[in-house]
Amino acid sequence: TVDGRAIREEPITLLEGENVITKEFIDDAGNKLPITWTITLDSIAPAVVLTSSDLTNNPAYTLTYTVDGVAKTEAITLTEGENLIQKEFIDDAGNKTPITWTITLDSVAPVVALTSPILTNNPSYTLTYTVDVVGKTEAITLTEGENLIQKDILDDAGNNTPVSWTVTLDSIAPIVALTSPLVTNNNTYTLIYT
Repeated sequence: TVDGRAIREEPITLLEGENVITKEFIDDAGNKLPITWTITLDSIAPAVVLTSSDLTNNPAYTLTYTVDGVAKTEAITLTEGENLIQKEFIDDAGNKTPITWTITLDSVAPVVALTSPILTNNPSYTLTYTVDVVGKTEAITLTEGENLIQKDILDDAGNNTPVSWTVTLDSIAPIVALTSPLVTNNNTYTLIYT
């Protein structure tokens, strides 16, 4: 309104960002009033970026993300497996960004199974085992006798399975001694040895 008179409308084409509108109003007495308005056009939906991990082993999860660069935090309780998080972000101009995130809770330690033999005569030993059914291989040099192999097996979520395996290297041929006589007069002979 101008001096309480009827509303005046004027169509204006805005550009993205700030638009400075300058006008001068003159009443019937010749008084002038210069006016400057800044009208902002924001037609861009907010940019939303997940900054917390989408895989965790902790059900007490802190969801962190940014909205147009501004950090946000929420506490969420997860259930085992995939958790679907859906949100809609609306900025001051009314632009909307719908978001769907899948956060996986894996609190189960990996299942580890040794698949190579625990007794060998070869010091160049290939240790084979599975982690959650996925095969793994390592080259190990053994020393004579028992070899203790200890490992911490971590999965992608940070769950730990400590393992301890004993692999024995026996590269010494058996010692055999004949204890029955070398000469006999009996064709039914009993061979005795240790």
